[in-house]
Amino acid sequence: MLVSKYYSIKRRLLFLQKSASLRLRRFFSPKEVKPVKLVAIAKDESAYLLEWIFHHLYVGFSQVDIYYNGCSDNTEDLAPLLKKLPVNLINADNIFNSASRTPQVDIYREAFRKSNSRDFHALMFLDIDEFWVPINFSNKISDICSQIGNFDTISFQWKNKLEREILYGPAIDKINEAESAKQLKTLYRSYLRPERMNPHNVLDDGLNQRYENGKKLETINEQRSQCVIDGEVKNAFILHRKERSEFEYIATLLRGRPVNTIATKRTQTLKSNRHGFKSSYNSEKLIFDGSSFENYRQYMDARLNDPSFKTFVKNAKLQVDVRYKLVLEEIYRAPSSDKALLKQLLTNVSLPEVRQAFERRLGD
Repeated sequence: MLVSKYYSIKRRLLFLQKSASLRLRRFFSPKEVKPVKLVAIAKDESAYLLEWIFHHLYVGFSQVDIYYNGCSDNTEDLAPLLKKLPVNLINADNIFNSASRTPQVDIYREAFRKSNSRDFHALMFLDIDEFWVPINFSNKISDICSQIGNFDTISFQWKNKLEREILYGPAIDKINEAESAKQLKTLYRSYLRPERMNPHNVLDDGLNQRYENGKKLETINEQRSQCVIDGEVKNAFILHRKERSEFEYIATLLRGRPVNTIATKRTQTLKSNRHGFKSSYNSEKLIFDGSSFENYRQYMDARLNDPSFKTFVKNAKLQVDVRYKLVLEEIYRAPSSDKALLKQLLTNVSLPEVRQAFERRLGD
């Protein structure tokens, strides 16, 4: 009884101590959120890095840090081409090859430690297939933060983009087809020191967490990574390039580094967390018009067509071609035990040579 009471008091004192420390850091931090750092993790995504980088520089992120790992493509060749920009490419192989069970979250924690609140007032973590998109392209990330007012975190809802037929299409065009999703991605004030977090949100209690429209955040799952879908986004959202074209989707199925599966005592070369294409969508048209979007599109086209990137882009797309062909080979020689996995991965994929490989595998 006394021991239980002792630990209860101790936990209460620790909570009060942490709360006081948070209030102190919050008090001494700048009230206006201006410089915002963006952190990402990339693996064999060189064909998409330039667009992702220039998009987020345009919408106001002050610095972009990309931690790459396990790459077999030409990601490293991009660093000298961007040396005049506030972009850092950081080799994270040592972190991903360590014994850590959560290397992605470890990198996020490191970013909090490195980001002094005087240098960067906020941090955001996105994947390379996720784009922070303002409803009005004249608004920057700092403008949205200012509209919210006081906050510790701001969460933005996903919209999954549908682009199955377009090979290497732009992430954001004037007319886009997308489906709202429950998933969230979160921006954090840099004075935070999360004890518990995942790639979508922080799990600590006692924080002032908001939606992008300023309302109090209310999530629907234990990981605080999902919310009730709200079709009326006020300020900004996360455009998730869930599928891209069928050709590009197939290329993503190859693991960067094969892993040994305990159950089968063999090397698994294809990812198991993909599920092909849905048969139907509850989608909507996202239409951007006006001079603000035209200015954005002109900026993006000028940067992406810069001659200095021509060789890099050509080689990056060649790497996608190589991975596509390697996946085809894996489908042809997959053991019978992988038939269920192949059926899952290739759901509603219509590319003739992929279907031929799959049907031949089923017939064996």
